[in-house]
Amino acid sequence: DVTLCDFAADVRAATPTAAAEVAVPVRAALLASFKETQTRLQRAMTQRLVSQRERLRGARRLLPDPERLLLQASQRVGEARRRLYHYGPAVLQQQRERLQALQRVLAAHHPEAPLQRGYILGWRNGVMVNASTPAGPIELQFASSRRAAILQD
Repeated sequence: DVTLCDFAADVRAATPTAAAEVAVPVRAALLASFKETQTRLQRAMTQRLVSQRERLRGARRLLPDPERLLLQASQRVGEARRRLYHYGPAVLQQQRERLQALQRVLAAHHPEAPLQRGYILGWRNGVMVNASTPAGPIELQFASSRRAAILQD
C-alpha cells in the first residue's frame, strides 16, 4: 500500500510521531546552529571593522595635517602684513608722484593750455583751424573769451 504522496515527498516516516520528529528539528540543534551563525557573523563584522579601520588610517596618512596648514597660512599672512607695513607707504608715495607727473603731462597737452600763455585758437564751423586757413569768417578764442573775426588775404 503506497500512496502517490510517498512518491512526491522528500522524506518518508513510518508513523505520525516519526514524521513530527523529522519535520520539527530538535531545539538544541537549532540553538547550536543559531549560535554558530552568530559567531560567524560577529567574526565577519570584527574583521570588516578592522579592515575599515586600517583603510581609515591609510587615508589619514595621505591627508595633510590641518594644524601645519593653518600655521603655514598664518605665517604667510604675517609676512604679507609685515611687507605691507614696511613697503606700503613707499609704494603709495611712488604712485602719488607718478599720478602727479601724469596730471602735469595731461595739463600741458590740454588744447586750452596755450591760451594761458597768451596764444589764440581759431575756429571755423566747430573745427580748429591754423594760420594757413583761407580767408573768411573765423571765431577767435582767447583765454577768457571768444570773438568773431574775418581773415583776409
